[in-house]
Amino acid sequence: MTIILSDNDKKILERMHNRIDYIFKTYKEYFDALAEFDKTGVLKVHGKILYVRKYENKQDENRYNLSVETGKRAIILTILELAREKQIVLSKTKIQKLVFLVQKELGKEYFKFVPYKYGPWSSELAEELDKLVNEGIVKKYEKDSSNFYELQTQAEKDKEVERKANKYISMPLEYLLALIYARYPEMTELSEIKEKVKEFQKRFNIL
Repeated sequence: MTIILSDNDKKILERMHNRIDYIFKTYKEYFDALAEFDKTGVLKVHGKILYVRKYENKQDENRYNLSVETGKRAIILTILELAREKQIVLSKTKIQKLVFLVQKELGKEYFKFVPYKYGPWSSELAEELDKLVNEGIVKKYEKDSSNFYELQTQAEKDKEVERKANKYISMPLEYLLALIYARYPEMTELSEIKEKVKEFQKRFNIL
């Protein structure tokens, strides 16, 4: 049986189709945000985090990736959460040195570090920080020609990373550099600040 539509019926169907198409296009971002929220426990719209799901037990928490970040993100988010709690602003260089020291103490290599201008440097770490910035989890801003990073929402801390990071996070960058240059001379081969770091080592009595 063939249904013959009048011109008026065709116009009505076309308007309905256009309306449905408009609704899906308009609200697609919100549908995607809800789908992501179901997977991660974080509701983020237009790059802004609006809500982070709280969990009643560890089993539920372990279903999601944002609250229980493992490996690379765990170490970054734990350090940034510690800084947020202690009201410490972290520069890009200090984050690099903190992650390097924490990795060494944990005996794990989440990020690969190589000798560079200011000692150990990881391009992988820099890229992961940029991802967190693009996702709206971390804020990046410039001050006095340096880049600084701040966590935009509360993050779960990895207890093992927290214990190690607590030893160093309140220390000035000069102390961290003095310590790293003394303990890991292989990471200073390309350094442009060796003489300056020697002054730091004298100041903090680090040999």
